[in-house]
Amino acid sequence: TTSEYWQWVFKGAEDAGKQLGVKVDKLGTPKDDAAGQIAVLESAAGSKSAAVVISPTIFEALGDPIASVTDSGIPVVVIDSGAKTDKYAAFLTTNNEAGGKAAADAMAACIKERTGKTAGKVGYITAMAGHESLDSRDKGFVDGVKAYPELKLVGNRVANNEEAEGMSLTADMNTKDPDLVGIFADNAQMGTGAGASINEQKLGSKLCLVAFDSDAGEVEHLKDGSIYALIIQDPY
Repeated sequence: TTSEYWQWVFKGAEDAGKQLGVKVDKLGTPKDDAAGQIAVLESAAGSKSAAVVISPTIFEALGDPIASVTDSGIPVVVIDSGAKTDKYAAFLTTNNEAGGKAAADAMAACIKERTGKTAGKVGYITAMAGHESLDSRDKGFVDGVKAYPELKLVGNRVANNEEAEGMSLTADMNTKDPDLVGIFADNAQMGTGAGASINEQKLGSKLCLVAFDSDAGEVEHLKDGSIYALIIQDPY
């Protein structure tokens, strides 16, 4: 609930509720927390909601709880990320694999623009493991890089969806591979953290950072040149 992205999703839900005459309770946990999200889901179901909309935090962990709510007779609409179940009323999501591929293409364009050739070492930062939409973005990026034979993937770092950790991991990647030419950050927290690291080290002119989402921190780094491009998904 502390993420700017989800605040926009809540705003969309609130506006739709007013139009449709539906009372919308905005629920969630401050951070990505599967156990906490399951507790919130069970509470929403226990209050006899007419329906539940949920973005599963962890693919494996949320499957059975969502199926259980569906089996109780409450329609569940899954958004943004999937869960390990097919027991839901509808599923609305960004094509995250396509987004990851777009990130690979943007990075290749940046590297060629700055070095005159599409070659060199690249890496990517995953906000958290087991999150279906992030896994799909990363897969799209890795598959997209394969279209550029002279780009070499040299590693992946997994954070705890914390901006500070994204900053630290970016510095770590640059220390390990000082000739790194590109990094993909797969969500807003990673993008903002990576951008801050690149800005601090004044690497914006030599390191191509492509990030997903478009929160205020990322946009500032886009303006100061620390981020080359943002891949944007629409809040629902």
